[in-house]
Amino acid sequence: MDMSGNTDFRSANMQTLKDSEMLRYFSEENPSFFVTLPRDDRDLREMVYFTNIMLKLPDNFVNSLRESIPSKVILVLANGHETYVNFKKSEQSLCHMKEFNIDCRDLFGSTLIYSYKGNGKFFVNCLKDDLCEVIYFKNRTIPRDTFYDQDVMTGIGWKFLVFLNNPAFQNGEIPIPAHFWRAFGKLLPPKVQFYMRNGSRYEGTCSKTERKMYGLDDLVREYGLSETDKVLFTYFGEGNFFVMIFDTSNVEVIYTIQSM
Repeated sequence: MDMSGNTDFRSANMQTLKDSEMLRYFSEENPSFFVTLPRDDRDLREMVYFTNIMLKLPDNFVNSLRESIPSKVILVLANGHETYVNFKKSEQSLCHMKEFNIDCRDLFGSTLIYSYKGNGKFFVNCLKDDLCEVIYFKNRTIPRDTFYDQDVMTGIGWKFLVFLNNPAFQNGEIPIPAHFWRAFGKLLPPKVQFYMRNGSRYEGTCSKTERKMYGLDDLVREYGLSETDKVLFTYFGEGNFFVMIFDTSNVEVIYTIQSM
């Protein structure tokens, strides 16, 4: 799926977005991937008692990295908490995950987004109810990375995931998760924009009566998306959403950067 989106925002809108946190996303070179924790609390409780719990990294993810993962890895939760684990190259897995899983013991059924930032550091976001990002409790003893700042007044920085097996999405409709809508729906303007990392931009609209957004039918068609794909939306205020597409292996698809 190597298509050229419909608008190259970079030259026209870079000045407008220069102070936006969204720009960080366009400079990322490595893909993200996600995993879903067991929905049964008992299954997750059993997991935390093993000392060498391993997380097998998807083949597509490892093969797309611009650098090798070192043996020592840091997992950074969005509240700033860091957990040190190991990467076992022969198993292509993160191992000694017990401490990290204990940190996630109250998140059974959650979806964790792993974003590799290089130098052995992964940032981890947590989506739970309605596949909408949770509110993190800040650990006051550890400085919180501004990359994960959430603005509870504007919704900036919040994420939600949409599975394309929803028939509405195939027509360019995006049902907005209830948790996101209750918190920030009234702040969404009538016109919205969807940005992709490769420079494509799509214009859409937001219906507050139907609690849906419209305007991604061109993206679905041009990139050949199917019901097995998933789309992660990150909100950056003023109707701007950053869009990441994940394939059947739950790994982000990196598309060719558009010419300026």
